[in-house]
Amino acid sequence: MTVLRKAIAIGGVVVLCAAVVATLVVFHLRTAFVSEAATYATLDDAAKSGAIQTGWIPNVLPRSANSIREKHNYEQNTEIATFLYNTNENILATLQNAVEVRSDQLSGMRAPAIGKTESWFPRAICEGRFAEMYEQGFVFYQFAQRSSAVTCRWCIAVNMKAGVCYLWMLGA
Repeated sequence: MTVLRKAIAIGGVVVLCAAVVATLVVFHLRTAFVSEAATYATLDDAAKSGAIQTGWIPNVLPRSANSIREKHNYEQNTEIATFLYNTNENILATLQNAVEVRSDQLSGMRAPAIGKTESWFPRAICEGRFAEMYEQGFVFYQFAQRSSAVTCRWCIAVNMKAGVCYLWMLGA
């Protein structure tokens, strides 16, 4: 009888382990398809791919935008992105409807819902430590953009001396 009980116990452990592994595989496959990432050499490349038309890249990027990287998450309806631009171009002209977030308002901003695992997106922004970025020369703006049938709210951190921008969608 002891051998039979041991066999049943071992069988139960094997079934439990198999169930845990199956759950982890399903979760991984589900999240793998929820998020997508893309890289574009230029703004024209992003436009040709349809990234601007679909709203994953906002249409406020300056013409000189390059080295564009973005990651979006369908389930959370959110996105992060970064790009470089020519500092001779007036980025504020392309951000016509953007409102500057003053340094005393930074604590009220929301961090992006995704991006913590991306080496190209600042951890300080992901963790809501906006004052650190501000001290590094970044100025923050918020704006809304209508794409398809929804209006999305965005934040953008701009370093005008370095020509570096980070932006994230706050959602619809």
